[in-house]
Amino acid sequence: MLLEFRGGVLGCITHPMGPVSHGGLGTEVEMPGDQHLKVVLVTVTDKNSFPVTEGTAAVPEVRDLGHFEGELGVGVGGALPADEPLSYRVTVREKQLLVDIAHTGHGRH
Repeated sequence: MLLEFRGGVLGCITHPMGPVSHGGLGTEVEMPGDQHLKVVLVTVTDKNSFPVTEGTAAVPEVRDLGHFEGELGVGVGGALPADEPLSYRVTVREKQLLVDIAHTGHGRH
């Protein structure tokens, strides 16, 4: 998943989460995939948003999880078997945030 920012990359916190929930409300958000990753972008305003995005076989959906106290949550659904550990890498570039989720193929085998 690649996020691009006009004014440079915001701070971020990334962690596996299941089930995925809204940061402020704590309500569960339904997402496809057996495993999920939550990316929290910090120092954002309520004018920042992220649309629900259809993904690939390995990452079926990316969606806005809502704002709370200057943070915007982004949920990433991973189509990985539940017994496999969620392995990912975050790379920050000047105006890009890249989240690379390791997978063994295109969906389940």
